[in-house]
Amino acid sequence: MLRIVQSSIRLTPFGVALQQRQACSTMDFKYKRAIEALNSLQSSQASLEQRRAERHARPERGLLQTTACLRHLGLTQQHLRRLRVIHVAGTKGKGSTCALTESLLRHHGYRTGFFSSPHLVAARERIRVGGQPISEQEFASYFWEVFDRLEQALDDGEQMPMYFMFLTLMSLYVFVREQVDVAVIEVGIGGAYDCTNVIRYPSVCGITFLDYDHVDTLGSRIEQIAEQKAGIVKPGSPILSVPELTEYRAEDGRRPGLAMAGPHQRQNAALALQLARYWRATAGNDTSDPCPALDAIASGVCRPAGDSDTLPRAPPFPLTPLETQALAECRWPGRCQKVSRGPVTYYLDGAHTRGSVELAAHWFQSEAARDAALTGRVPRRVLLFYSTGSREPSSLLEPLASLRWDHVIFCPSVVWPVVDTSSDQANCTVTPQSRQCRVGAHFTAWRELTSSDPADTAAGAVGGQLHRLACISQAVELIEQCGDTPTQVLTVGSLHLVGGLLSIIDPELRSAMPAPVTAGARPRRRLASGTAPAGGLLV
Repeated sequence: MLRIVQSSIRLTPFGVALQQRQACSTMDFKYKRAIEALNSLQSSQASLEQRRAERHARPERGLLQTTACLRHLGLTQQHLRRLRVIHVAGTKGKGSTCALTESLLRHHGYRTGFFSSPHLVAARERIRVGGQPISEQEFASYFWEVFDRLEQALDDGEQMPMYFMFLTLMSLYVFVREQVDVAVIEVGIGGAYDCTNVIRYPSVCGITFLDYDHVDTLGSRIEQIAEQKAGIVKPGSPILSVPELTEYRAEDGRRPGLAMAGPHQRQNAALALQLARYWRATAGNDTSDPCPALDAIASGVCRPAGDSDTLPRAPPFPLTPLETQALAECRWPGRCQKVSRGPVTYYLDGAHTRGSVELAAHWFQSEAARDAALTGRVPRRVLLFYSTGSREPSSLLEPLASLRWDHVIFCPSVVWPVVDTSSDQANCTVTPQSRQCRVGAHFTAWRELTSSDPADTAAGAVGGQLHRLACISQAVELIEQCGDTPTQVLTVGSLHLVGGLLSIIDPELRSAMPAPVTAGARPRRRLASGTAPAGGLLV
């Protein structure tokens, strides 16, 4: 007779730990497979050149492909309209503006979605829900849902969407599935033909400061760049911008503190405050605080063309304690950020236009002098620099050439000498030879800016001792061979360079992740979101 005996065996702590490690290992494998598949969607350098030529001939091609892929995923404009999108374009500050806007709405109890680019350490940073990047498990799960559905739906000869387009589609898919109340969407490049511009009914749009960047794609004149950025404007959707600094103060008259350093962040905060107030008063159905932007738009934006050359101006307003808290608790890594490792302090800013590099240099000078005064010792100063694309090295380096440096390091924005295709940091679009050519261009530009005698510059007499390295990990090893000597390192020129450095010195981004919303925030709101997804499909 067969007897069934219930086992009384219990897992020891070691057994539980082993199970947890196996589960983590399985999840880690799934995530790495997803990242490897995502990296396979990166274009080669030759493909990028071909696509750039095609974009000049048919600039709408990317938007048409994105629209077709939305249909394959079962996403309609009705789904996107329920996301109540805040769409933000601009050259400088659009990421910071989006982060501040998201923080303001999250602190008011809304479930937020936030899509940004590029990522610093992990690709999942680009897609945030409730202020936090989606988990590795969520990323892998959603990635394969989107990837498999697109792969099955594509006709013969159709290509899978490229890296950025895929992540744009995935973010919209995630936000619909997660039923967020609001989606804050940062434009990638330009606006008019950016694949985020599939959003036809944004609740409100914002345009940040304009500058010269991506001129090979957007044009070499500021009017051409402005036209591209303004392409996100839609009939019936208001557009807000901040042409000059607007001062905001709390109800007690004090200027609110920002966690993000730099005076330019006050301009980004001004735009974010107006965007958030307008969205709350309209799409968010919140009339608890007055909305000057809404009043100004209602009174002036519909005037016939030529009736006035002055756009309606939304006046400043006193900030509520909750708005002050949201600004103070917002974190946006890689922008005017400091990370300390022993005697070394890294000053990080992903500035990649001349104007933004000038701001970063000013911030570094101020912070470094203050920090040096606290130690009472003269620090060793290091510049770590790299710029990507077609940006002119001498233009970016000139604002830095007049500062005192003991060492100047040029290296590509890759973490290790050999690219790991399952790494979030992998860049398969540029060959190693091209990277080293770029490093050489920086090296030459720096010598021309700092000395007429290359031998003097190489010896460190003027402009610091120069180093050409193969990767970021080599730069960190060189920098941290300093014993107990205080060392200040400005890292600037590329967000990819900053991200690669952070993957070594702060891989979890603990120094810059937004904290959970603390006491004082409004309770969770719930807006009607229409038909919910069922059974893993969008209906």
